Amino acid sequence: MDKPFSLGEFFETLAESQTLSELFFRVADKTPTRAVYTQFERPDKSHSSKSYAEVALLIRKLAQYLTELGVGRGDRVAICSRTRPEWLIADLAILSLG
Repeated sequence: MDKPFSLGEFFETLAESQTLSELFFRVADKTPTRAVYTQFERPDKSHSSKSYAEVALLIRKLAQYLTELGVGRGDRVAICSRTRPEWLIADLAILSLG
C-alpha cells in the first residue's frame, strides 16, 4: 500500500505540474495502488474502486482513441454524463490532449 501524501508532498507535486492532467499523472506515478475513488451502489451498498494506475491507463486509452478520431489541441469536446467516475476519466483524457 502506498504511504499517504503529506501536504508538503502534495504542494511540491502541484508546483511541478503545468496542467491538471499532468498533476493527476504525477500523483499516479507516486501512488499507483492508492484508490482514486470508491463508488457506492444502491440499494445493496456494494462498492467498487479504482487505483490511480487503473484510472491513468483508462485516461491514456481514451485520449489515444480521441486522437485517432481526430480530436486535438484546441478542439471543443462535450461530455454528456451524470456525475460518475467515467466523467472524471473523460475530462482528464480531454484535458491531456491540450
